Amino acid sequence: MDHLPDLPDELIDDIYSAGLGEQDWEIALQKLRLHTDTCLVTLLSYDENTQLAAVNKAVGESPDFVQICLKQYADDFYLYDPGAPIIGDWPVGRWYEDSKMLSLQQRGKSIFHNEFLRPNNMGSISGLFVHRGSEGSTFLSFLGAEGSNGFSEAQRIQISSLSQHISRALRTQVRMQYLQKKESLTESVLNALSLPIFVLDEHRRLHLANNSAHQLIKSEPALRFSTGKFSPADCTDDLRWKEACQRGVLILNTLDGERLILSLTPIPIQSALMRGISTKLTLMTAMRKRLQHTSVKALQLAFGVTSAEVELSILMAYEGLSPQECAERRGVSINTIRTQIQALLAKTGVSGISQLISLVLRLG
Repeated sequence: MDHLPDLPDELIDDIYSAGLGEQDWEIALQKLRLHTDTCLVTLLSYDENTQLAAVNKAVGESPDFVQICLKQYADDFYLYDPGAPIIGDWPVGRWYEDSKMLSLQQRGKSIFHNEFLRPNNMGSISGLFVHRGSEGSTFLSFLGAEGSNGFSEAQRIQISSLSQHISRALRTQVRMQYLQKKESLTESVLNALSLPIFVLDEHRRLHLANNSAHQLIKSEPALRFSTGKFSPADCTDDLRWKEACQRGVLILNTLDGERLILSLTPIPIQSALMRGISTKLTLMTAMRKRLQHTSVKALQLAFGVTSAEVELSILMAYEGLSPQECAERRGVSINTIRTQIQALLAKTGVSGISQLISLVLRLG
């Protein structure tokens, strides 16, 4: 695992195709495994109450090898996974490397290493916390060959660039999971959904909307369309639309004191919705959340945080922005953002960004 070439262009499309239910997650994971030259790549769900992990998807050098590893892990070795007890409160984007977290002596005494990894000719564990949502947390794990020593910093940075795409795809998958069959997203299927769903292109033109979306357009002035283009107050040109699509979310304030949260997911080129269309398409889904001004006041009154610190906490909690994205949005340096995050943690008494976000969401 020394050097990685550029990530395959089609890998991100495969990730979103999996989230939309149009192909299996194993296709994207297998390409990632071949790209990283590892033995086994898994997507694990993490139970924060029991501090145990369970494998949801896995790919390896052969189907038999995968089945052997999955059975051994599920039967016994999930109890000895060295990463599971410590990753519960980690923020999305943090890496676990056994070569850095455990000493040689600890790995030499580890049941997981001695009785699971080594008998299966594997030698290292590298993992990335990729998603935390109401439905649970997800961890992307790479098991390297015997004698391997994990990823370099450059390799971790490259693979980390996929985490936001995996997280968005997982959120999309949850929204679609009550569909009983993995059908292509055709207009008839979309109309069966109660969730408002829109399909727009890179110029904000509306290509498709299900019945729920049309009802929302009629009832919600904030969701403004003009001459067939999506034109809300905060997104009136293509550049702002592109920036919103890159963030994966757009939040509109409505007249009745609610927020309309619009989740934006790129549609892969192989999707059924792309047939006959050459421009890039985005799947936009809508949900409402009431604005609670008490959350802002509580942060200011109970914890003594400044207006700038409140704004930062709202951007991270409700728009899902990273510290770097917050810096770019507000036109300040990343060092300013880091200083404000440290102040927020000190004033609220929480130990990390994930706990800060949970506090803000509870207040709201």
